[in-house]
Amino acid sequence: MKKTGDYIEFPLTEAANSLVVRYSIPDSKDGKGDEQTLSLYVNGQFKQSLRLTSKYAWEYGSYPWSNDPRQGSGHRFFDEIHALIGDVPQGAVIRLQKDAGIMPTSMSSI
Repeated sequence: MKKTGDYIEFPLTEAANSLVVRYSIPDSKDGKGDEQTLSLYVNGQFKQSLRLTSKYAWEYGSYPWSNDPRQGSGHRFFDEIHALIGDVPQGAVIRLQKDAGIMPTSMSSI
């Protein structure tokens, strides 16, 4: 998802109370990490913002790797976020959307 308003959505095949999102976002130019937010909607109702970071997913150079992009050979890994979403019934539609100007209000990351 690159542009504001981009989203992915899917119906739950079973009831759920949590969500795990695996992701990778571009790193900052200095290698210290960039942060983005992703909005979580259930049946069209905003529930929370998920804060995504590139801080732990990028490495540069050769072994032993560094966080310095000047080392070249950047490679990325995924990170993941775990979020409690309340009791959501089977068939509910989950939407993850890139919104503008939303700050994280509730987040649990592991």
